[in-house]
Amino acid sequence: MNEVIAQIQLENIVDRELVRRGLLAEDKVRQLITHAVVDPDVLMLVLPQDQVTALGLRLTKESNASSVTVSVGNRSASVTCVMNSGSTQPVLSSLPLTVLDLHLDRQQQILSPRADSPLFPLYRI
Repeated sequence: MNEVIAQIQLENIVDRELVRRGLLAEDKVRQLITHAVVDPDVLMLVLPQDQVTALGLRLTKESNASSVTVSVGNRSASVTCVMNSGSTQPVLSSLPLTVLDLHLDRQQQILSPRADSPLFPLYRI
């Protein structure tokens, strides 16, 4: 079965907060658009080292992880990502898919909002 690839936008959370506080200009927010392999069998969002560097993410020494805003289509969420220095391909994993309330149709090879939440994510509490 072929891999499903999704276009995602990534943004530095700290930069966005500095803009909100008036300490950074909007055009200085580090962000990028990339294509990620969709793999719901992986738990965390995985980013290659060059993208972590481009976004200016500060990784924790203990877990090699950081927070980032990920957007797919019109849905965005702040999630934890981990860096994989041996990879060049980001992986959109189960945690962001769940938070964004997106469904991977493996037969049709598409990523889309769940049928019962076409406009915005629904959360079960």
